[in-house]
Amino acid sequence: MRVDPGFDKDRVLALQVFLSRNQKADQVIGFFDQSLEKIRTLPGVQSAAVVASPPFIKLEQDAPFTIQGQPAPSKGREPSAFYTEVSPDYLTALTVPLRRGRFFTKFDKQDSAWW
Repeated sequence: MRVDPGFDKDRVLALQVFLSRNQKADQVIGFFDQSLEKIRTLPGVQSAAVVASPPFIKLEQDAPFTIQGQPAPSKGREPSAFYTEVSPDYLTALTVPLRRGRFFTKFDKQDSAWW
């Protein structure tokens, strides 16, 4: 059975990078920012991005959430959602079509308002 993954898998190159667990978050971010900057200058590269868990690789993390205006669920009964961290050009690099809204930008940070 053939399944459309939702992106152009034939034009994607993936690399796995292992970094020391002793590095601080700003060091890791700096490493990937510098690496992406260099990769984007290579001939033939149209876009480059970083993802913590690539498609179809089950490394997702999940986190509980609450729904504004709804009563808080009891401890242990909170809904949760799977997520993975990506860099701003991730969806562009995979040629995922934008159906509505907008793509991520470098201004979308952990503490950014999203509504």
